[in-house]
Amino acid sequence: MASQDWAVFIYTRTDGTDDASWYGQRFVNDYGTHTATDAWTEYSTDDGMQFRRSSGTTTGYMDFSAIRSNPDYENALIEMISVQTMSNYANFNGAMDGLTITLTNGNVGIVNFVGEAAPYPSPRP
Repeated sequence: MASQDWAVFIYTRTDGTDDASWYGQRFVNDYGTHTATDAWTEYSTDDGMQFRRSSGTTTGYMDFSAIRSNPDYENALIEMISVQTMSNYANFNGAMDGLTITLTNGNVGIVNFVGEAAPYPSPRP
């Protein structure tokens, strides 16, 4: 279904003065603008993926470089990145092939979601 897609949440580490208890800020990407269905589509922060500060509003989208250069967030450490769907998606049927995270220091993390099937044990006689 259009506008139902995987969402990327970025949580920053808390400094003790933030809105939440276990994270500092939470940003969510513009998943609602994704309209491609029944096709593999690649999304990237390098290609204009937008994020908003997740505080109950759907306004204020900015690209990742704008978040990094914002004085309120520029020194924030990323605590966690979550790829998920929204809890109100009753019939979402999506697949994800992989996730690549490239840090500013050049380190790259790759998650391959295609797993090998575990062998079943032989039936007992």
